[in-house]
Amino acid sequence: MKINFISHLNPFYFHGGGEQYTRAIIEAGRSLGHEIIIASIRPGKAILHQYPDYNILWDIWNCPGGQKFNDEFIASIINNDTPYILGQCGYCDSCNLACIPCNGHITDGVNCVEFQEFYTNERDLPGPWNNGKCSVKQNEQLFSNAYKLAFLSPVHLETHVLMYGPQIRYKSFIVRPIVDTKLFTNTNQKRTIKYAADRANGEPKGFYNIKRLTLDSEVTIFGSNISSLAGKHNFGNNIGRLQYDQVPHFLNQVETLIHLPRWPEANGLIVNQAALCGCEVMTNRNVGAVSHGFDIADPKSYEGAAVEFWENVK
Repeated sequence: MKINFISHLNPFYFHGGGEQYTRAIIEAGRSLGHEIIIASIRPGKAILHQYPDYNILWDIWNCPGGQKFNDEFIASIINNDTPYILGQCGYCDSCNLACIPCNGHITDGVNCVEFQEFYTNERDLPGPWNNGKCSVKQNEQLFSNAYKLAFLSPVHLETHVLMYGPQIRYKSFIVRPIVDTKLFTNTNQKRTIKYAADRANGEPKGFYNIKRLTLDSEVTIFGSNISSLAGKHNFGNNIGRLQYDQVPHFLNQVETLIHLPRWPEANGLIVNQAALCGCEVMTNRNVGAVSHGFDIADPKSYEGAAVEFWENVK
């Protein structure tokens, strides 16, 4: 099949958790013989198949406040006879604020329920305020016109159901976590770090939830060089961002990964990776990774996840 893959970030140039998914999906599709062209904003590239079998739109409104796809270009795709799959690694196609502060509990889909002062001070979140506007109603057609919708976990899907209604369930499917199980494995080494938390210096990843815990040892925070709330409250030991190939070695030193996000996290690959590396994981109901219903510490749970995406597309 000829497929246009349209995403704000080209996953072969960026390497966040979302891009780990989309890169693996594209690679799997190409290995199956699909002719996939990527159109992205970063870096800019928009040479497409003129007559594709499918278009795939994925996180098209990522990085709010910066350059974005032309509205007419997106409208031409969602109003075209060519079917499109809409994929989500977060909530950027529904919310212009960082990490969906309302957790999907919108009102009219036009006016944001969040207060700007709370957003910038208590949550300490970045990015433009968007003038207190909710973008769910504005982007409703993007979801309703899609041939299929791809989400990263049951938690992720159900949060979108809160915003767009139960009717989206019938055309939705879940993309299982895509993890390199050869890289993330338990090496049975001595564990010298009692508690660790990924990017818990920030509010969405659970800073306040973790700070309220009564623990017998300091929490090692990793994943970000920004001190954020942890710095303001003098909490934890922030060792900063790790290179991707350093993460398995680090996790093999950790006894317990604490992951208690405030937001309904689409999946949270760090939880899957930690479980595979032999960590105990302390989570809550907002962690998509533990909502799939399989053993996240079993490497077999991840087999064929990227290829399975293409089976769902057919």
